[in-house]
Amino acid sequence: DCGGGEACQRDQGDCNYNGIGDACECYADTNCDTMVNLTDLVKMKQDYFRTDCATTPCDADCNGDNQVNLTDLVIMKAQYFRSDCPACP
Repeated sequence: DCGGGEACQRDQGDCNYNGIGDACECYADTNCDTMVNLTDLVKMKQDYFRTDCATTPCDADCNGDNQVNLTDLVIMKAQYFRSDCPACP
């Protein structure tokens, strides 16, 4: 259950270490439209291989390690076709 900001099962992973399981967050929703789809994949392609995300934020840095690489693409693949992402504040 991902409702109410509750932490989810530890075994599902928590790549940004915020206490909310990866399955409950939509890291790959780069444009905050509540879906992970082709638009987000295009953004991933634009940001791929960036290593300057600490100084210039990268929307496609799904795991928050300040670079866009294969790890982020794996997260994108796992979340592709989600349509239950929360809208950004």
